Amino acid sequence: MPHGAFAPCGYPHAVELLVVEDDPIARELLELVLSSRGHSVRAATDGTAALRSARERRPDGVITDLRLPGDVDGRELVRRLREDPVLAGVVVVVLTGQVDAAGVVAVTGADVALAKPFDIPELVEVVERLGARG
Repeated sequence: MPHGAFAPCGYPHAVELLVVEDDPIARELLELVLSSRGHSVRAATDGTAALRSARERRPDGVITDLRLPGDVDGRELVRRLREDPVLAGVVVVVLTGQVDAAGVVAVTGADVALAKPFDIPELVEVVERLGARG
């Protein structure tokens, strides 16, 4: 979206997000909150599906749980995103049960970590800042 353009529903700075969460209630809540702010939201339930989706259509940001089922957990997802030349610049927000969110950022290579249970307005603010950069 061109800088200064308005997103659907009149929201400035809408972004395309990929939400990666295996818990259906948490995933639906994230989708509802973010789409109600005018953002385009796709979802995946595991890291493998998230990588496939991101490679098919590059998102502006990825919001992922660290604990995901299968071979590609949240930490591995971030690592693979950072190694991919097309996806390396995607902003990654990790959701974690760990108290030390700053430590999680350092260990995973994510841009932002939010400790669970996270504050919805805080997540919205992070996403809105992402859109304002664009």
